[in-house]
Amino acid sequence: MMETWNKRLSGNQLKLIAAVSMVLDHIGYLLGMRVSDTVSETSGMLWNLSLMLRCLGRMAFPIFCFLLCEGFFHTHGRKRYILRLALFALLSEAPFDWMLSGKVFNWRVQNVFFTLLLGFLMMSAFKWLEERVGESETGGAGTVLIASQFAVTILFCGAASLIHSDYDYIGIILIAACYMFRRTPWRLCAVGFVWMGLALGNLICLPGLALGFFVILLYNGKRGTWKGKYFFYLLYPVHMAVLAFIFNLGL
Repeated sequence: MMETWNKRLSGNQLKLIAAVSMVLDHIGYLLGMRVSDTVSETSGMLWNLSLMLRCLGRMAFPIFCFLLCEGFFHTHGRKRYILRLALFALLSEAPFDWMLSGKVFNWRVQNVFFTLLLGFLMMSAFKWLEERVGESETGGAGTVLIASQFAVTILFCGAASLIHSDYDYIGIILIAACYMFRRTPWRLCAVGFVWMGLALGNLICLPGLALGFFVILLYNGKRGTWKGKYFFYLLYPVHMAVLAFIFNLGL
């Protein structure tokens, strides 16, 4: 019974759910910014709508972090993966800044691809340490390995906070949890939900976070038949540019 219900969604289906959630989140953010300074019955309704969209938007990031970890272990070219994340981090920065601040360049915060890039580099460091330090005979991590990976996590948390990437250290710790608990999805989702709920500190986020981690439990371990990898990469900068154009130009 358990095996049946929790193996229904492919990686592509998870990406699609996360992508829709992400777009809704950004619409909710911009809608909230639009109505935050006005007081009317209509603005109150739009504000409530923006909160609902932002709640649903909390599904996206946990799913993307989980899939990043999956991609790390299944890719045939980690260097190409790193270059791809770096390229789209750069391509997405101007649309991200335009959407958030109305300016094409704003160095106060960087887009989420920078967080994912740092997370992928961190997992590369984890893997390197495992190969050099090794794991215990029972398959668990030894004390030296745990201490080393903890130090690496702190280092990358500092890097994310330094450049002010989206979700900064919160995202780095979640990616580290995805790596550490990858063999036990239920534990991963429990730890991830508690961490994100405490770190974000907003009760409105909790239903969306719960849905996001629940969806992860439905993953069947397969990529899916559709090979639209670059669609999901391109969707991030393109949809932000479109939303920025619509909201910042007052259309």
